[in-house]
Amino acid sequence: MRNRAGVAGPDEVRRLLAAVDDDRLRALYVLAVTTGMRLGELLALRWADVDLPGHRVAVRGTLARSDPGLTVTETKTGRTRLVLLTTAASEALDRRRVVQAGER
Repeated sequence: MRNRAGVAGPDEVRRLLAAVDDDRLRALYVLAVTTGMRLGELLALRWADVDLPGHRVAVRGTLARSDPGLTVTETKTGRTRLVLLTTAASEALDRRRVVQAGER
């Protein structure tokens, strides 16, 4: 159930994450619901931006539409910012990294 501001509640988030448990984009969904990062920032993340031992990611850019296609541009503020990760987010990213390495 969403609150007055239209934000999903804990039960709704749990249902979402349970529904995407085997989805290859699960780490993205976990980051989205636990960090408050903007969609463009999430889509611009690279493994070089992820510090799993430090439980944080560096937001260095945002994915934006351009002509032609898409490009990574500066963040809204023009500065890199560090976002702390929850245990769930760190675990989801670690799991994704292992799966991705296996796919290569």
